[in-house]
Amino acid sequence: MRKVIEFEMDAFEFGVHDAQEGDLVLITIDNEEKKAWFVWYNPNNPVPMNNPANHPSEDMDYEEAIELYQEYAQA
Repeated sequence: MRKVIEFEMDAFEFGVHDAQEGDLVLITIDNEEKKAWFVWYNPNNPVPMNNPANHPSEDMDYEEAIELYQEYAQA
Protein backbone atom coordinates (compact mmCIF):
# COMPACT_ATOMS: atom_id res chain seq x y z
CA MET A 1 0.00 0.00 0.00
CA ARG A 2 1.23 3.50 -0.80
CA LYS A 3 2.63 5.68 1.97
CA VAL A 4 0.02 8.47 1.53
CA ILE A 5 -3.38 8.02 -0.10
CA GLU A 6 -5.77 10.83 -0.97
CA PHE A 7 -9.26 10.45 -2.35
CA GLU A 8 -12.46 12.45 -2.55
CA MET A 9 -16.03 11.52 -1.83
CA ASP A 10 -19.36 13.28 -1.64
CA ALA A 11 -19.74 15.19 1.64
CA PHE A 12 -23.29 13.90 2.18
CA GLU A 13 -22.17 10.29 1.75
CA PHE A 14 -19.36 10.96 4.22
CA GLY A 15 -21.94 12.22 6.73
CA VAL A 16 -21.50 16.00 6.69
CA HIS A 17 -25.07 17.10 7.42
CA ASP A 18 -24.42 20.82 6.81
CA ALA A 19 -22.93 20.22 3.36
CA GLN A 20 -24.24 21.95 0.27
CA GLU A 21 -25.00 20.11 -2.96
CA GLY A 22 -21.70 19.33 -4.68
CA ASP A 23 -19.49 19.67 -1.58
CA LEU A 24 -16.70 17.12 -1.29
CA VAL A 25 -14.53 15.66 1.41
CA LEU A 26 -10.83 15.11 0.68
CA ILE A 27 -9.58 12.24 2.83
CA THR A 28 -5.85 11.77 3.39
CA ILE A 29 -4.44 8.55 4.82
CA ASP A 30 -0.84 8.36 6.06
CA ASN A 31 -0.04 4.64 6.18
CA GLU A 32 3.40 5.18 7.69
CA GLU A 33 2.10 7.14 10.69
CA LYS A 34 -1.26 5.26 10.78
CA LYS A 35 -3.17 8.56 10.76
CA ALA A 36 -6.00 9.96 8.69
CA TRP A 37 -7.73 13.33 8.31
CA PHE A 38 -10.24 15.04 6.07
CA VAL A 39 -11.13 18.48 4.70
CA TRP A 40 -14.68 19.40 3.70
CA TYR A 41 -14.76 21.89 0.80
CA ASN A 42 -16.70 23.20 -2.19
CA PRO A 43 -14.97 22.29 -5.47
CA ASN A 44 -16.86 25.00 -7.38
CA ASN A 45 -14.83 27.72 -5.69
CA PRO A 46 -12.24 29.16 -8.14
CA VAL A 47 -9.43 28.02 -5.81
CA PRO A 48 -11.11 25.21 -3.87
CA MET A 49 -8.26 24.04 -1.64
CA ASN A 50 -6.96 27.54 -0.84
CA ASN A 51 -10.33 28.92 0.17
CA PRO A 52 -10.39 30.32 3.73
CA ALA A 53 -14.09 29.35 3.90
CA ASN A 54 -13.11 25.66 3.86
CA HIS A 55 -13.60 23.85 7.07
CA PRO A 56 -10.30 23.07 8.81
CA SER A 57 -8.88 19.60 8.50
CA GLU A 58 -10.13 17.17 11.10
CA ASP A 59 -8.53 13.97 12.32
CA MET A 60 -10.42 10.77 11.72
CA ASP A 61 -10.05 7.13 12.66
CA TYR A 62 -7.37 5.44 10.55
CA GLU A 63 -9.24 2.15 10.20
CA GLU A 64 -12.45 3.96 9.19
CA ALA A 65 -10.51 5.86 6.53
CA ILE A 66 -9.07 2.61 5.14
CA GLU A 67 -12.59 1.12 4.97
CA LEU A 68 -13.90 4.17 3.12
CA TYR A 69 -10.98 3.97 0.70
CA GLN A 70 -11.65 0.32 0.00
CA GLU A 71 -15.38 0.94 -0.43
CA TYR A 72 -15.42 4.18 -2.45
CA ALA A 73 -12.06 4.87 -4.03
CA GLN A 74 -11.36 1.39 -5.33
CA ALA A 75 -14.90 0.69 -6.59
